Amino acid sequence: MTFGLGLGLAFIASCQIILVMGLAYLAIGRWVQGKPRGNVSAAIAAAYFVGRFQHEFAETGWEVIADPKVLIVLLTYIAAILLFALRTNRAEQIASA
Repeated sequence: MTFGLGLGLAFIASCQIILVMGLAYLAIGRWVQGKPRGNVSAAIAAAYFVGRFQHEFAETGWEVIADPKVLIVLLTYIAAILLFALRTNRAEQIASA
């Protein structure tokens, strides 16, 4: 696998998971505000991620883990979810300083 292919897969995976998290973030915005809003959106995206992983695992078994393309996509999903869930609210950070 080339570096360009890996970068392309990471970009597509990040766009996909960010879209899921963004839609969840907007949908729950009426009921939840602030930092919990990001955590709930990340939890919804993580559920989507786990569902996709279970689907792939059911079709191919443990071989899915050995595929470098799948590893890139999985790591991109995990990184995007963590960055989204752990982000700080900029307004709260400025107010506390």
